[in-house]
Amino acid sequence: MLPAHIRLRMVIDLFRELDESMPIQTALTFIVIAEASDRNAPVIAKDVEKELGLSNSSAVRNVQALTLTSWNGKPGADAVVQIPDPSDGRAKRLALTPRGRRIWERMKRALEKE
Repeated sequence: MLPAHIRLRMVIDLFRELDESMPIQTALTFIVIAEASDRNAPVIAKDVEKELGLSNSSAVRNVQALTLTSWNGKPGADAVVQIPDPSDGRAKRLALTPRGRRIWERMKRALEKE
């Protein structure tokens, strides 16, 4: 198996494919959403907020950075899509885009490399 630091660097390089200067909070937000996706569990920004101990505005900003258009109006990572939550009209469920799913699968493979 490859040494842990090399596998970690491979994962960091994959985050850079999403956004060259992605903050760690945004990377952790992506992981929370991707793990929920693997479990077929619905996740909303409030779940990210609780899981990572972020303020509501921070959670929303980090989620938005992962969508097609970031919170500041600039292009986002296009790794996450927000879907209206049928059980709560104010909330949006978070899911991986095809691009986000490809990156997540590559990250998991990188961590398992021998």
